[in-house]
Amino acid sequence: MDAMKLKARYLTALGVLAPVLYVAMLVFAARSALYPRWYHPAVATSQGKAFAPCSEYQKQAYRFCGDPGSDWNLKYQIVAGTRHLPDREVGFEGWYVKAVADSKALVILVHGGGADRRAMVKHVPYLQKAGYDALVIDCQNHGMAPNDGRGISFGRYEAESVRAAVEWAKAHGVRAGEPIVVMGTSQGAVASLLAAASEKAIAAVVAENPFSSLHAVIQDVPIMTWVPTFMRDQAVYLLSFWHGTDFNELDAKVYGPRITQPVLLIHGADDDFVPYRHSQEWLTRLASTDKGLWLVPYGNHERLWNKAPEDYENHVLDFFTRVLRPTPAVQAAAPVSAGSDVRSRPFQGSEK
Repeated sequence: MDAMKLKARYLTALGVLAPVLYVAMLVFAARSALYPRWYHPAVATSQGKAFAPCSEYQKQAYRFCGDPGSDWNLKYQIVAGTRHLPDREVGFEGWYVKAVADSKALVILVHGGGADRRAMVKHVPYLQKAGYDALVIDCQNHGMAPNDGRGISFGRYEAESVRAAVEWAKAHGVRAGEPIVVMGTSQGAVASLLAAASEKAIAAVVAENPFSSLHAVIQDVPIMTWVPTFMRDQAVYLLSFWHGTDFNELDAKVYGPRITQPVLLIHGADDDFVPYRHSQEWLTRLASTDKGLWLVPYGNHERLWNKAPEDYENHVLDFFTRVLRPTPAVQAAAPVSAGSDVRSRPFQGSEK
C-alpha cells in the first residue's frame, strides 16, 4: 500500500512538473532567440548613450569598433528617423557619409541581428571612393536606435527601420533621380529584402547570407539546435506573441513574390550558421527578373568581405554599375510620408 501511494505521488508530481519544465524550456528557447549572447545595444553612461564595447569576435568581424571620423578619417553626419506604425514607433539612427565626388546612388547599409552599425562601416570606404553615398544604420532595438526592450525581431521590425531610413533619404539625403540601394548582412539582409517588398523607392538589394524563414533558421542556427523539433513551432508562436506579429509569415515564400527589384544574393559556401540553401530558397522565390546568387567558395557567415575584400568589392560594384539607373521617382525634396519623423545633426569628423 505504501509503495502504491508513493507511486501515485510520484506520478502526480511528474504530471505537475512536466508542463512547468516544458514551458520553462520554451521560454528559455524564445529568450535565447530574442537576446542572443552577442546582443549588446547601447549602454547608458554619464555622458548619455554609448556603444557597448566590441567583443574579440566583433573586432575581427566588424574590422571597425570606433568613431568613423577619428579612426577612419570619414566625414559623417549623425541622422535619425522614426516610422509610426499602428501599434508602435520604429526608428533608426545612423552615420551618413557622402561620396568623394557626385553621388551615383545612396547605399543604406544594414547590420545583422544583435549587431550594430559598426559592423557595416567596413563597406563605406570603397563605396565612397566609387561614388556612392552611404547611410550606415542601427535598426530598432540595436545600437543607438530606439529600443522598446523586446529584443531582435528577425528582420520584421528592422525592415521598418530600413523604410524609415529610405524616408529620411527621400527627404534629406538624395538628389533628384538618385537611386537608393539597400545592402544588408544576415538578419540585415532579411530586413533589406522585406523592406524592398513594400518600398519601391528601393532600386536594388544586396543580401548577404539571409535566412529564408524563422522556422528554417531556428532549425539551422547553432545556438538553437538544442531545441527539440516538436518545440520549434511553439517557440515561433511564442515569439510572435511577444512581438505582436505573425512570424510564420516571415518567409521567402511570402515575401519573395513581392520583390521585383534587382537582387544580388551573396552567401558563403562554408557558412555553418545560416547554410547557403537559405539564399538558394530566396533565389527561387524572388519575382525579380534580374537576380543572382554569388556563392563564395571561401566564405563563412558575415565575414565574406574580410576574406577577400577586392573580390567582394568588385562583385558589389559591378552589380551596382549594371543595374542602377537614375530614376525621377526618387526626389531629393520628396515629402515625408504621414506618420514619419526624420532628424539630422551637422557633419562631424574630418575630410578624407
